[in-house]
Amino acid sequence: KPKVREAVANCRKAGVIVKMCTGDNVLMACSIATECGIYTAGVIIMEGPVFRQLNESQMLKIVPHLQVLARSKPKDKKILVEKLRALGEIIAVPGDGTNDSPTLKTAHVGFSMGIAGTEVAREAPDIILMDDNFSSIVKAIMWGRCVNDAVRKFLQFQIS
Repeated sequence: KPKVREAVANCRKAGVIVKMCTGDNVLMACSIATECGIYTAGVIIMEGPVFRQLNESQMLKIVPHLQVLARSKPKDKKILVEKLRALGEIIAVPGDGTNDSPTLKTAHVGFSMGIAGTEVAREAPDIILMDDNFSSIVKAIMWGRCVNDAVRKFLQFQIS
């Protein structure tokens, strides 16, 4: 989609790491991730069947460096989110299908697509993107951080 590369670059500048889970094969996933600016040198690209065979300690070691998960199933996406949460990461997940619903609920913040998303996917998330645009996630992060800063300053003022 247009402007995704720019949005991914803005995420990086803001300290947000973008990971991609897709049902596509590894070659297609790598191509898309490279085109979007998600893939960077020295990271791990893995297929869902291999990911599912990892034990708990292997997953926890690989997940921080995993940037593209190809040939993945919805359960793989949910497992990835759970492992990242276990490592103390704050997770935001976009999704548009019924099969994304459990992952949208597992993430700290779930983003559903308002146009292409199914009714079930629109009921699960915290935020619905009315334009189905990845760059809207970047805007939501910016506004969320502004609100968080304002609340923090207000509480600090009230306490002192």
